[in-house]
Amino acid sequence: MGEITLELHLDFQIPESGLAINGLIGGLKEAAGQIHGEILVSLMQALEERLMETMIQNEPERYQRNGRQSKPRCLKSSLGTIAYRFAQLRDQPSGRSLTPLVEALAIPAYDHYLEDALEPGIGLSVHVS
Repeated sequence: MGEITLELHLDFQIPESGLAINGLIGGLKEAAGQIHGEILVSLMQALEERLMETMIQNEPERYQRNGRQSKPRCLKSSLGTIAYRFAQLRDQPSGRSLTPLVEALAIPAYDHYLEDALEPGIGLSVHVS
């Protein structure tokens, strides 16, 4: 896919006094998950854009941009939970919506559960009565 360049801008709140090296390192450790998450989202967006452009250029009559998913997918990883709304392409002949990045990165499918099925037993009795 080539090279991707990210510009990173970080804002930190630094106290006026009483800061020690351990406090500085601790603050950076606290922010590490958020920093990694933002880098991952930026990389996914860049890869997604390249992938969609390539697919549309190769078959312009077949694929059309179709916005993003209405609800974000929650990807759980060692970097933490990342919510991401995947971009979609519409396959004109079949009418199906495709999420090219999901297929390209081999992101596993996830199970769908109805919200009512996840409620405790007492909660279900409210809906039934």
